[in-house]
Amino acid sequence: MDAEAVKRGVVNVGEVTGTAKVDGDVATQTAPDPDTGCQIKMTNYTGYIQVEPVTDCSGAAGMRVHFDGKYKKGNIPEPEIAVEDNANDNFEPSEDEAQNNNGEATEEDSQISTDNESSTQTGDSNGDPSSQSNAQPISKEEARQLVVNYLHPDNPERIIEYDHDDNGDYIFHYYIVVDDPNIEDDGHTATFGWYGVNPNTKEVYDYMAAMD
Repeated sequence: MDAEAVKRGVVNVGEVTGTAKVDGDVATQTAPDPDTGCQIKMTNYTGYIQVEPVTDCSGAAGMRVHFDGKYKKGNIPEPEIAVEDNANDNFEPSEDEAQNNNGEATEEDSQISTDNESSTQTGDSNGDPSSQSNAQPISKEEARQLVVNYLHPDNPERIIEYDHDDNGDYIFHYYIVVDDPNIEDDGHTATFGWYGVNPNTKEVYDYMAAMD
C-alpha cells in the first residue's frame, strides 16, 4: 500500500516454524509454533501454493504481516514500482481562484512582512541568537534513547531498533531474538511492541495503539 516505503526496502517480514504432516497435496503443521501459537496449512497447486492459517497467526509476524494467500511458484520477475508525485505539486487553480488567492496573498504578505520585521527587531535588540527559534528535530539515536527511557527494559537481550518513518515520526521495533534448534540461522524474532517518536516534540507513544 506504500510504494515509496517498498522502494526504500522498508518492509516487514514474519515467519513460522514447525513440523508438517503431508496428505497428498496438503501439508498441515502438526502443532502451533511454541512461541507464537501460529499454525498453518499449505496446499500445493500447479502454479502456486495456497497458505491458510489454522490458528491466529497475528503474533508470528511483523506489523501488518499475514501469511494467508497464494504464493506463486518459479522465478517471479520483480515489478516496477511507480511512485506517484504529490498531486499538490501539479495543482493549477482556476482563474477565479487565482484572482482570489492573489488578493488574499497581498494581505497575508503584508502581515508576514510586519511579523518578520518585528521578529528581527526583537532578535537584534536582545543581541542573543539563542532567543530565536532554531530548534532542530532530534536524531534517530536520540529518539531511540527516549524509547529506552520510556520502556525501561529489564532484559538486556530485548532489542529496540529503528524500523521506518511514518508521517515524519520515527518508528521503533521492540523485540527479542528467539533461538530455535530447528532453524539453521540465528532464529526468529518475537515482537513485544512498536513505538513512535515525534522528532520535534520528543513525544513517545504506542504506535499500534495510535493506529487503532
